[in-house]
Amino acid sequence: MQWTYRIPLTPLPLQRARHCWRNLKPFDSQKEEKLAFGIYLQQQKPDIPPISKPIKLEAYFYFKIAESRKRQAIKENWDMHIFKPDISNLIKFVEDVAVDVGILRDDCIICSELAEKHWTLDSSYTVFTLTEL
Repeated sequence: MQWTYRIPLTPLPLQRARHCWRNLKPFDSQKEEKLAFGIYLQQQKPDIPPISKPIKLEAYFYFKIAESRKRQAIKENWDMHIFKPDISNLIKFVEDVAVDVGILRDDCIICSELAEKHWTLDSSYTVFTLTEL
């Protein structure tokens, strides 16, 4: 089985847990971002229980080029995005939300990953595919 999801939001990296300076309890500084990402996933989620078999994850992150750089990007034929955020944290964000929404039982079932960052002239978005192995 294979499932593909397209999330029309700017790709975000997973951030470290933050601590409140008053009581030193950790809190999630990305709560709203995860909620928005999760809503798009919920809308596309098939009506099945969380996946618990070995999975391959293919993720493609598209970042919109700023207007000031479009001319240079077209001239130099930019394709791959080589700036921050780093790809490992982008993947962690996707995995984390997929578990929270109930698509995956746990992110440890991911046995294989492929990820790429690209520029786009249109709006930013994320596309990822889960394939049962």
